[in-house]
Order: sequence, then C-alpha cells, then structure tokens
Amino acid sequence: LTFQTVFDAFQSITKEFKAEAVALVTEQGYSQTQAAQSLGIAPNMIARWKRDLETEANDSLSISEREE
Repeated sequence: LTFQTVFDAFQSITKEFKAEAVALVTEQGYSQTQAAQSLGIAPNMIARWKRDLETEANDSLSISEREE
C-alpha cells in the first residue's frame, strides 16, 4: 500500500458521498464515530468533510447574507 494509492482512493470519493456522510451526523443523529464505522472510513474524515462543506457554503453567501 503506497501513499499514492491511498491518495488516489480519497480523491475518487464524490462530493455526494461526502455530503451524505456528513448528513448522517447533522441530520440523522449519528455520532461521527458511528457514521464513520458504518461507512468504513475514519471519524476524522467526516469532521473534515463537514468543515469543508460549511466553508464552501459560507463562501457562497453574499456579504449581506453573512452579516445577518
């Protein structure tokens, strides 16, 4: 198992998969550990994806929307 193999595997995970993994925690009440175990991934990946999605959503807001 090489770094490149692992890197390539994580690069192939779709945005939809990441969003659904985060939704298990944010919308369905799973803990990050439970969601990660059910998906076969590390719990820190869900935390990272959640942070990335929040940043992306925040970046898409206009300045006036952010001030509200």
